[in-house]
Amino acid sequence: DKKMELFTGIVKLVDMDSGLAPFQYITPDGMFPSDAYIDANGYVVVAESTFTPQAGRIVTLNPAGIGDGKTPPIIRLIEGGMFTKVWDVRQLEDDHIFVST
Repeated sequence: DKKMELFTGIVKLVDMDSGLAPFQYITPDGMFPSDAYIDANGYVVVAESTFTPQAGRIVTLNPAGIGDGKTPPIIRLIEGGMFTKVWDVRQLEDDHIFVST
């Protein structure tokens, strides 16, 4: 759907004392962040979904990385039709994740 191509979402880490956002990730066009958490390694794990077609992916980002100054470097990407809309993602032991679609 062409209407959704320009839709993006943002994941921010906000410093409650200063109100500043030292970390920000903007999702690609047509995707929105449906869940996010910080894993045991300090990486930000974001579940992304689309409205149409219903598809999802899991992106692991390095919040300390330089990237292009706006987008943090992607450490791991799980996609390729494995998920429909992702509702929830949680870390389990031994570097596994639990995904609810």
